[in-house]
Amino acid sequence: MIRHKDEKYDGQHEPIVNPELFESVQSKLSANGGKRSRPQNRHLFILDGLVRCGDCGAHMTTYFTYNHQKKLYAYYTCTNRNHRGKDACSMANVPAKPLEKMIADRLIQLSQQDCTVERLVQTAMADTSELLGNRTTRRTALNTNRRRILDRIDALVGGIAERRTALKSVTKKIVELEEQKEQLDDEILQVDLESETTKKKAVSAQSLTDSLTTFGDLYREALPEEKRELIRFRVNQLVWTPDEIRLALLDSPPACQRLGESPQLVAQRPDSLNQ
Repeated sequence: MIRHKDEKYDGQHEPIVNPELFESVQSKLSANGGKRSRPQNRHLFILDGLVRCGDCGAHMTTYFTYNHQKKLYAYYTCTNRNHRGKDACSMANVPAKPLEKMIADRLIQLSQQDCTVERLVQTAMADTSELLGNRTTRRTALNTNRRRILDRIDALVGGIAERRTALKSVTKKIVELEEQKEQLDDEILQVDLESETTKKKAVSAQSLTDSLTTFGDLYREALPEEKRELIRFRVNQLVWTPDEIRLALLDSPPACQRLGESPQLVAQRPDSLNQ
């Protein structure tokens, strides 16, 4: 259609967009009010995968929602409650930002406390030495039992060779002793593997001290993605309850770091956001 002065004339060219498609697009634009959809998740969960529910022991996953003013609320929520309902777990959602700040502040605080660093190092190294000592004792006992079984097998085989014992009468006993020896071999191998793992996890006092004392400076200057990686470098897992947070650091014994209750961490139910 071409307009000239006050008159309209049919155009001679083919339309670029057919009328059906044009009307369909216009209808969708009208329905959307011409607005673009808002970005979905603008909060980077730096503790994702590290938080466990102190009520039922399940992992706490990330969750976010918007209130009627389109303000984003980010939470950590119990997966057990999500999947099976509130009868399976009574734990409420935990606001993400204050929880993450509390953990970061605690790690920064640890990096500034020489006595805490020294205690963590001494405890970690003492536990490592104790574990290795226990496993060495265990391996020695297993090897002693293995040697005794081999001696008994040799004695039975020697009796057969010298025709002092009939083959038929000792065959079953030899098979039983061989099975015991194989079981001991498996246990010795398991002890060796556990000892090797313990040695790899053992850290020197200097390396652990360096890790803790540089955390605060690095964290303050880091981007959100880098903060998440720094947290993962230090934290093994944390268990959340409204009364305390049990924080386990990597390369140190699992211990209850009681961080206390914070009014900011009293979680809101999703239906309360619209009030």
